[in-house]
Amino acid sequence: KDFPFGFFYNHFIRLGDHILEYGSGVCPLANSFVEVNKQPAFTYSFVEVECEHYRFGKWRLRKKSPETTFNFFTVDHEKPIPDFSNVTNFDFVSMLDVLEHLPNPLDVIHNVTSNLNGGGYLLETWVQHEHGPGHSDLHEAEEQREDVFKFIGENYDMVMEPIAGYRVWKKK
Repeated sequence: KDFPFGFFYNHFIRLGDHILEYGSGVCPLANSFVEVNKQPAFTYSFVEVECEHYRFGKWRLRKKSPETTFNFFTVDHEKPIPDFSNVTNFDFVSMLDVLEHLPNPLDVIHNVTSNLNGGGYLLETWVQHEHGPGHSDLHEAEEQREDVFKFIGENYDMVMEPIAGYRVWKKK
């Protein structure tokens, strides 16, 4: 409720779009949209490690909008890249405060990009904490940061300069 997700809803997402929340936790973006649109207006997919927050997000969305299509993908150290072959490509991908926590952000951004429609949007933040990698951030992620942003720059155009760390990219 603290972040005005409606801004992204109004500017970058169209009715009927397929939205992916990667590193979704309690699924805040979808929850915000479901509250605004009582009728199913989007298809949603989520990627997260199995945890209490994710279980709560799944329960809350299914309770609030039982007619909406929700696809849930769980990743872990044995299966770090989700298999999206059973869902349609995405139109909008949200990756908020997640890239710095992944052991393989370059593989993940490749996978997300290959499953994002041309002209689709990527909303991302890559937080660089004062303490640097090693606390909650991974050294492996930091080592790949430059390559990740090089790949993003080659495959996307920035359409919204960073605002409070949020960047929006449009796939070429």
